[in-house]
Formats: sequence, structure tokens, C-alpha cells
Amino acid sequence: MRNVTFDAKLNANDMYEFNMYHAYTSSQGWMSFIFAALAFIATYITWGSVPMGYSVAYIVIGFLFLFYMPVILKLRSKAQVSGVLQGSLHYSLEDKGVVVSVPGTEVLVTEPDQEGEQEAVLPWNLIYKVVTTKNELLIFSNRVNAYVIPKRDLEAVYPEVKAMMEEKLPSHRRKLKW
Repeated sequence: MRNVTFDAKLNANDMYEFNMYHAYTSSQGWMSFIFAALAFIATYITWGSVPMGYSVAYIVIGFLFLFYMPVILKLRSKAQVSGVLQGSLHYSLEDKGVVVSVPGTEVLVTEPDQEGEQEAVLPWNLIYKVVTTKNELLIFSNRVNAYVIPKRDLEAVYPEVKAMMEEKLPSHRRKLKW
């Protein structure tokens, strides 16, 4: 199969969507929903039988569990899209894996090739999983870290990207929907 190449540019909203996906598909995200629900249930059950201050505290705690994480992730996302991520990243899906470089530079992660140039290579056998969300393609190198690629940058090459992923990755490591 031929190489598939494309450029992608991240913005703070792309990073925020990834952070939200990551947070709310983990136990941490589910626990925040459960604690918020418990606080609201405690408010309902104890309403009128405890001092009003306790009921208000339960409501405040419930809202903190619901809104703390999204607000913090939004603020963190703006800071994460800096440095190398401010510009465009060049991706190439090749037989050896996913190759990432920054246009105009030689170094992202050092792995010298035959010509002495340096590039980031994630071999196919080291890809933890590939997932599509509403607006992104996520290529995970482990449970935490992923290449975040906005779908808007993949529109022209998505069929080729999907075909390459289906060829190179076993079905249990890919969840591709467009």
C-alpha cells in the first residue's frame, strides 16, 4: 500500500475535546458523575430534615463534581497547544508506522534514518489503539498519550487512512467511524 501523507493543525478546542474524551472514558470521569449524583440524591433525601446549609453544601458539591473537571480541562487545553503544537504537523502513514514531523525542522523525536534526518516514528505494533470521536482521529501510543488529528484535516485522505489502519492494525485495536 502506498504512503498516506497529510498535515494537521491543532487548536485549543481540539485538545479540549481530546482531554474530555480521555477524562470521561476513564474511571475518573465516571467517578465524578457518580459523586455528583450522590450529592444531588443526598440533597433530595435530606431536604427539610437537615439545616438548609447542609442542603446547599450538597448542591454545591454536586455542581463542583460536574463542572470542575471540564473547566480545568478547558484551561489546561489552551496551555497544551503551545510550542511544537502551535504549528502544523506533517503525518505520513508508512509501512514502518506513523511518522510525524514538524515542517521546517528536522527534529521532533530523535530516531535517525538512513540519511541522518530525524523523525518521530510510532511503529504499527506499538500503537495501543486508534479511535475516532466526533471531530478527531486519536492514535494512542499508550493508555494516556495520543496523536490528536482533527477530522477536518483528514477529509481528503480519510478513506486511505482508514484502509491503512485496517490493513496494519488488528480489529480490537481500532474503532474507526466517520
